[in-house]
Amino acid sequence: MRPFTLFNVIASVLFSLPLSASADVADQLPALDCIINPSEKIDLSSLSAGVITEVLVRRGDAVTQGQKIAQLDDRVEQVSVMLAEARAAIESELEGGQINLDYDRYAYKRLTNLYHSKAVSEQDKEQAERAVKLSSAAIKQAREQAKIRELELYRAQTLLEQRIVRSPVDGVVQRNLKFRGEYVDEDPVVRIVTLDPLYIETMVPIKHFGSLQRGMLAEVYPEVLSQEAMQARVIAIDPVGDVGSSAFGVQLEMANPDKKIPAGIKCDLKFTGQLEVRSEEEQESETSKVAVNVADVSKGSDQADDRTENSPVNTPETKIEIAEQVAFSENKEPEDQEPEHKVSDIKDPEVAVPEAIDADLVAPETAIASTASEQMAVEQKEVDRLVLGKEADLSAVPATEESTDVVNELTPVQTGDAIASDQSQAATQATTQAVAQTAIQAATQAVVQTAIQATNQVTTQETDAEQEPSVVLKSVVLGPYKTDKFQQVSGLLNTENIAFTTETSEEVRKIGYILLLRGSKQALATAVTELRSYGLKDVEYLNYGAYKGSVSLGVFYNDRSANERSRLISRYGYQPEQVTRFRKQSLVTVLADIPAGDNRLEKLGL
Repeated sequence: MRPFTLFNVIASVLFSLPLSASADVADQLPALDCIINPSEKIDLSSLSAGVITEVLVRRGDAVTQGQKIAQLDDRVEQVSVMLAEARAAIESELEGGQINLDYDRYAYKRLTNLYHSKAVSEQDKEQAERAVKLSSAAIKQAREQAKIRELELYRAQTLLEQRIVRSPVDGVVQRNLKFRGEYVDEDPVVRIVTLDPLYIETMVPIKHFGSLQRGMLAEVYPEVLSQEAMQARVIAIDPVGDVGSSAFGVQLEMANPDKKIPAGIKCDLKFTGQLEVRSEEEQESETSKVAVNVADVSKGSDQADDRTENSPVNTPETKIEIAEQVAFSENKEPEDQEPEHKVSDIKDPEVAVPEAIDADLVAPETAIASTASEQMAVEQKEVDRLVLGKEADLSAVPATEESTDVVNELTPVQTGDAIASDQSQAATQATTQAVAQTAIQAATQAVVQTAIQATNQVTTQETDAEQEPSVVLKSVVLGPYKTDKFQQVSGLLNTENIAFTTETSEEVRKIGYILLLRGSKQALATAVTELRSYGLKDVEYLNYGAYKGSVSLGVFYNDRSANERSRLISRYGYQPEQVTRFRKQSLVTVLADIPAGDNRLEKLGL
């Protein structure tokens, strides 16, 4: 016998109460008309457009999921797969790249040895190194291309597979919509229906809305087997009613494993008022979902507790560290101090230590400003402590105003209200003295390091000044250049880190001629018309610029062309005026400062 658990209680509550609540539904609801429909109706189409070469199913055939239904013309896709397979099998690029890399590595090694023996130039060595890098990049590119070819093969195979139409479900072919030789794009090829299970559609009077629920059972009497009742269960209830019929729709599901009940027929339906009896496995599945939700809520609470336990203050490492500090303070004996009462407002001595250390950070700045004799004394004490292993006598260190303030801040104030034990007072004094000594030692060490660094820096600068040879610079005149050329030259000089200055000047030079015809506006208009009739298309009246109000007979860049046009115009009875055109341009002269014997300008071609 199974034990009585919480699961049994939940199961009895979920499945026993609705049975009693629905006992009168069967008497209230009358027999209803219904329609039997397939659970799925699929107009199956092709993933790609093409001509159907073969249809493998007929009307009424049973099909299974994944079964081949039709075949489209796939000759092009087959060739694409063959081509992709051939390209994916190419390995010559990778093999050739590896051969080149091996040779370039050997050549680089040989040239490196020759370079060390001064047999080849540095440029030859750099070229060999560049060849090795290029060969490595070529191998990497060959591998990337091989991976791309594999993806192209997969793509070609996928496109070939899309030329096959397959059934997505188990069902029956209701009708063929396309046949061999027809072209399909988005049109369906066949219609497939699923007959197991079947869906029952019925309309229930609106006054019974709320009396039905999902899982309620009903007896169905199909037209083909009107004497045999089939069991169905409610799976959907429409939340919106139909105004015209004053009813709402209800959908039921009916098993049809033998497919002896066809779809698309009428039926009669009678609700029994009972809920579907489910197996223990199904009940446990639903009850487990409720338990999981409860567990999630409990888990969230536990996680909040875990976050509190794992906070920086409550972590085991922090607790151990605090315990060690307390034990160290309790076990350490005070040095040359009389037991004093503990300050009443200090509860956690270890918390006050960081504040004292922070306050001491300004002590080195003040110590640096002390006299030279004081620094010498501090330095000697520090050397004795670090090198010879002696304890420095900190009492010899002169106490500045800032250090005195720090010690005063670290010294606890006596108060008559303190009632702590002598052991706690001794621990507080020992901690205070240790912090004071640490602060003074840090200040001393900072002074010593600063003095040593300053001395080394001065020595290094003097040595560099002595060793640095004097460089004789010479000024080389480059140019003058136009603006665009100067930008190129300055870029080259900046690349070689060559210092330079510039001088800018303006140059006026002749750029050509313009032939003008002057006169009254009416006379000029007549001249333009006449000259254009002679085939001179570049004749135009000027309404702008310095030559406004005259006729331009052409712009020329040399004397010969200008004189030829002038003689031609004279033949037509007009005397043109030849005007010389000038243009101003900025020129930049570069003064480059380079050491004597430096040939970088020659290398740059300047």
